[in-house]
Amino acid sequence: MHTPPPGGAMQHAPAHNPPKPAAPRWPWLTLAAIALAAFALRAWTLRLNLPYVDHPDEPNPINYVVGMLRTGDPNPHFF
Repeated sequence: MHTPPPGGAMQHAPAHNPPKPAAPRWPWLTLAAIALAAFALRAWTLRLNLPYVDHPDEPNPINYVVGMLRTGDPNPHFF
């Protein structure tokens, strides 16, 4: 016969908890694919935003416009 421990309360063995199913990985894979695609698109177009790379003759007209803005003279002195 089993005798209860002092205090009168019976102690029970912990219940067996079944393992939780693993979380689906597709949200993380989707997020990683979107981030990788965004990075690839940005890296592909990065060179387009650098000055004097694709258009070597562009600095000349820009320098005239900047000079016009600095002096306030609307005459570019170049025709």
